[in-house]
Amino acid sequence: MASDERTVAFLDIMGFRQKVLSTSGAKILRDYERIVDTTNALLMPLPIKSNNRLFHDHPKNEKLCNYYIFSDSLIFYSMDNTYTSCLKLLVFVWRLSQYLLASKYPVRGGISFGEFYTNPNKGILLGKALIDSYDLERMQNWIGIALDEKIIDAFDELRQMFGDPKNYLSHFFPIYPVPMKNQRSKECRVINWRKNIIIEKGTKKIFAETKDKDILEKIDNTLAFSKQMKISFDTDDKSLPVELKIIYIGSSTPPFQHGDEY
Repeated sequence: MASDERTVAFLDIMGFRQKVLSTSGAKILRDYERIVDTTNALLMPLPIKSNNRLFHDHPKNEKLCNYYIFSDSLIFYSMDNTYTSCLKLLVFVWRLSQYLLASKYPVRGGISFGEFYTNPNKGILLGKALIDSYDLERMQNWIGIALDEKIIDAFDELRQMFGDPKNYLSHFFPIYPVPMKNQRSKECRVINWRKNIIIEKGTKKIFAETKDKDILEKIDNTLAFSKQMKISFDTDDKSLPVELKIIYIGSSTPPFQHGDEY
């Protein structure tokens, strides 16, 4: 069993239990396989020829991070304890969260850094980083992903990059008052899934209609975040690395006019 420090992300597919109970087995299986297929595809470096890559030295046949999926729980952990591996995981989770949200499988998550044990042959994953990421996920009252302070404390390189407003990465991992279940908020670095995504019919349209007050509160909190990030960072910098390029979500041929309305 390998023992080391790792960056660990714990994501929960929200509303998955209800979908399993209310959807035919064949359809939920197809959707689940699509989630796995999307995860596997995004884990690999983009098959695009470009000299402008964020991870230009990453082997083309190697994953950006490791993962384990069980039902509605998605666990990702970095290849090693370096800041580069941490950043690879963060960028991967950013992009995956966009695709899952667009597929109406929104996720809430926490990402931490610390002691982590793994034995893939026996399916064993455990450690403080896993517990911390799980606890952080459970505390939040929205659809979003927060970063534990332990990540920034562990990597001065990330602290400098994320803290510099002139650095494009600061727009992808900004500080935001994350809504918590205790009716309070906590300032955290977050995954800005709103950055460089254009949804043809608007962000609000990707959430299922509901009368459940708890779910509506989470959606409202999420739309407030989306609106704030749109105001602050809704630009597509043509000089960005290919890993961070804009994506379009819609039925017509992009580019199309952004459809966000609140």
